[in-house]
Amino acid sequence: MYEVEVYSRPSSLNRIFPARIALDNLTAFKVYTLDLLSKDWNLLLCVAESGEWLLKALRHEDRRHITLIVADPTKKQELINQFGEKFITIKVLPWWLHNQHMTIIVDVKKRTAKAKEGMFFERRHRSSSINPVGLPANECDNLLDTFFAYWLKAEAVNEKGSIGLLRKGDLKLARRNMFDKIYASFQTQS
Repeated sequence: MYEVEVYSRPSSLNRIFPARIALDNLTAFKVYTLDLLSKDWNLLLCVAESGEWLLKALRHEDRRHITLIVADPTKKQELINQFGEKFITIKVLPWWLHNQHMTIIVDVKKRTAKAKEGMFFERRHRSSSINPVGLPANECDNLLDTFFAYWLKAEAVNEKGSIGLLRKGDLKLARRNMFDKIYASFQTQS
C-alpha cells in the first residue's frame, strides 16, 4: 500500500465520482485509509496487489468479514492465519486483468447491505504512481458493481480459466448472494 507515489492530476475520476475526496499525497492517503478502517462496518470489500497492508492495518480480534481480491496470492495464508478462515475470503485475479484498486466498508444487515464509504485508485501495469480518491457513500454504488465484476472474473478465471460476458443481473445476483452469506454467518456467530 505504501510503496507508491501519490499525486493529484485532473482525470476521468472527476466525471465518474463528482463528490470524491482528493487524496493529494501519501500522508492524506494513509490517514484516509486508516480512518476508513476505524469506522463502524462489518464487511470490507477490497481489491489489492497482495492484501499485505491489511495485516498491519487491521487486528485479527476485529472479527469482521473481509472479502479480498488479490493479484499476488503470496500473503494469502498469512491473511487467513491472522483473520481466521471464517472471516476472510480471498480470490485471485491476475494483475493484467484488473487495474482498479478499491476498499469499501459495508454495513450488512438482514435483507440490506449499504456501502458506507470507500477509497479508489487505478494502478496501470503495476505502476508506482497512483491518484487515489476517497468516496462518500453516495459514490460507492458504481464501485460495488466494479468490485463484483472483478469477483465474478476471479471466479471464472479460477474455475474455467477464462472470463465470459458479465451482465448487470450477474452483478446484482453476486452482490445479493455474498451479502446473504455474510448475514447468515453473523447468525451462526451469535
